[in-house]
Amino acid sequence: MVQSKEQRRLIRLAASMNKKARRLGAPGLLTAEDLARISIKQKTCRYCAIRLEIGQGSFDHIIAFDRGGANAFHNVTRCCFDCQRSKFTKTEAEYAKHRSLTVTCHVCGTEFKPRWGEWINGRARVCSRRCAARSRWLGTGRATGGPRETAGRTATDSGVALDQGGNPGQQRDEA
Repeated sequence: MVQSKEQRRLIRLAASMNKKARRLGAPGLLTAEDLARISIKQKTCRYCAIRLEIGQGSFDHIIAFDRGGANAFHNVTRCCFDCQRSKFTKTEAEYAKHRSLTVTCHVCGTEFKPRWGEWINGRARVCSRRCAARSRWLGTGRATGGPRETAGRTATDSGVALDQGGNPGQQRDEA
């Protein structure tokens, strides 16, 4: 019996999904025939609706294993590679929210797409390491260029001279 390239691909995918499910203790078993039925039935990516030809795209567990999902026919869908990689273990609602999510950096005003874990934990406030460092340096989180507040007094009151950009310069003599 000679197998086509697509049949061999589906056998490998089913075997790797089953191996991962066993390792994580998820119930269920998928076969290459299950994946072939899904390929024939679903012609588009479930998440972004892009058209997928036979052999294109991948398969995704709708409910991830770490959220109690099973390795079963009813929990597997066809999707494009971009959606599969960016969905990771999110639910469909979380993934839809993440796809449309943009945040404005409170330091420089740039709009950016935050990482999901940082957004969930409330840390997605700055667009880059440079802005993160600048928000810590200025203390207020805003790059206003003016003196920063430190315990009710400005940096100039504490004996530190600021240059024109509001950055600390040399120590000033108290007279």
